[in-house]
This record gives sequence, C-alpha cells and structure tokens, in this order.
Amino acid sequence: MDSVFLVDGVRYKLCKPKTEEELQAVIKEHYRDLFGQDSIFFDFEPKLRSEAGIGSKPDGCVLILSPKPRWIVVETELAEHPLYEHIIPQISKFVKALENPQNRRSIVETIYDEIGKDPFKKVLLEKSGSGHEIYKFLNDVISTKPSIAIIIDEKTTELDEVLGMLPLKAEVTELRTFEREGVGLGVHAHLLSMEEFEKEGVEGGGKELPEHMKSWEARLRWVTPENRELAQKLIKRVETEFPSTSHGPRYRWYYFHKSRVRGLESLFAVLMINKRVVSVRIKADPAKFKDAQKWTKKYKGWFFGRKHEEREFSVSTTEQMDYAMELIRQSYDISRG
Repeated sequence: MDSVFLVDGVRYKLCKPKTEEELQAVIKEHYRDLFGQDSIFFDFEPKLRSEAGIGSKPDGCVLILSPKPRWIVVETELAEHPLYEHIIPQISKFVKALENPQNRRSIVETIYDEIGKDPFKKVLLEKSGSGHEIYKFLNDVISTKPSIAIIIDEKTTELDEVLGMLPLKAEVTELRTFEREGVGLGVHAHLLSMEEFEKEGVEGGGKELPEHMKSWEARLRWVTPENRELAQKLIKRVETEFPSTSHGPRYRWYYFHKSRVRGLESLFAVLMINKRVVSVRIKADPAKFKDAQKWTKKYKGWFFGRKHEEREFSVSTTEQMDYAMELIRQSYDISRG
C-alpha cells in the first residue's frame, strides 16, 4: 500500500523522485531545514582529483557556521540504486582526494569564489563573525575532517551495512516528498527523518573491515574448502548453460550479466558466498515466477533496483544445483542483454 500523508483531512500521496537530480533540487531548496539556519550549501562543480588521478565529484558540501564551524560532504542517493556500489567508491575516492593539499585548496577557492558572487552568503558569514577574513576561515574549516550527509528517498536495511564501511562519520536523512491528491507537486510537503551514525574503529569513525569482507577472492579464502568448490561448480554451471554471459567478481560478490553490456537490465544473478552456503540473488516476474520448492525469499531491490522483484535462495550441496539453475534461468529469461 502506498504511503499517504494527512494534513487537516487533506490527503497527500508519496511522490518518489525519478532521478537523483530531482532529489538534489529539493535539497538545494531546503538545505537550511536539513542542516540548520547557520548553514550554507555549495555545489562542487570542478571534479577533484587525488595525486593518483582518482576522480570524485560529490553532490555538494555544506558549511556549518555555528556553534562550531565544520563542513559536511553531501551524497544524494535513491534507494532503488545499488547503494554499496554508489556510496562506498564515491566517498572513498573523495577521502583519498582530500589527502592532496592542492585538492583542499581547490575546494577553498571554489567556495570563496561563490561567496564573492552571492551577497546573501557573505552576509551570513559576517553575522557569524567569520566574514572579516573569509579565505582564512574557509581554509581553517576545510583543513578539518568532514562528516558525510547521505540523503536518500527511503532508508533500507542495505544502507546499514554501507554505513558501517564508511571512513567518516555519517549523518543520514530520509527525505520523502508527498504531493496533494488531485493537485500534484504544485502543493506538496516534505517529511524528514534524520539520524546520526558513528562507529568506533579506524580514524574518522569508520569501521575497519575484516579481510574476508573486502573482495571475492578474500572471501573464497575464508570459506570452507567444500563451499569454495561448490561456488566454483555453480559458476561453471551457469557459464556452461548460458555461454553468451559475461561474469566476474565485484567487491565481495560475483555478478552474472546476460551480455557484455553490464547494467542493471542485463544483470540476472549475483552470488554471495558465506562460510558454509552459497546464496544467490535473482530477479523475478511476480506474475510468472515459479518456485515449487519454496526456496526463495523476497528482498528489497539491492542489486536489481526497484523495477524488478528481487529474491534470494541458498545452495549447500551439489544435489541442489539442478533446481538452483531452474530458478536462475527464470531470471535470465526476463533480463535484457
């Protein structure tokens, strides 16, 4: 059932953003509601690069003027996207870029130039007592470690895992938009749900990952020999039955695409290897999907987005492989390559 927001008896229905740009536009309009009245939002137009040439362009940053000056890097996401693949690489690249003093100077100069073009932002700085030496103030703030603001249209269980892997303290906001029934977005309301996330661990509040959480290869070394062999047999079986597929490890999972085009539409299976079982995520057509043995469970779209129903099942013996292939084939058949 769709969410409905009631205001004095008037019904507002949930309006999900179709793109991240739509969500970003709401953030720019309401950033003071999100971050406080003593905050200023800045776009990051230039792409920042580390000394190693790793590119990263966050969605923006927020300067908090009081009570204690600090800065926040803003990352906007849609829940239907594969959050791990979007957030972890983006933030990790940005943190790496900040190790380069030239990149920090670029951020300072970008913000300084924007303040010079915007009298409103300059007045805010002056009211906070920071307007006399703006460049020095910015340089002092940007030299500190930022926190991360993740703004998403819907919180998911997958987001919790992502948060535990971030190298910086994170502030998470679920931002949902409701439009008035019969009128549309011309009359709307926003519902904000905020929480702060911080875990002890490596410097910056992030959590140091164990080795087996870092890659598929490390995970294969961590599991039992029997389960490693089972995973390799299943990969070979899929490769044999669907010879036109492209496949390989990504992070700590193993992806199968229907063709050489590696997108959400061509993705049809993801292997997740645990200590003693191999779990498989597939996409399903609810109207046609058949699971006579009732192996599968439904999950919110993590790997396949929200356009498809996502299901998971586990394999622990080679005798189960024939039925596993029946389930995987259904996902293969509805995928486009």
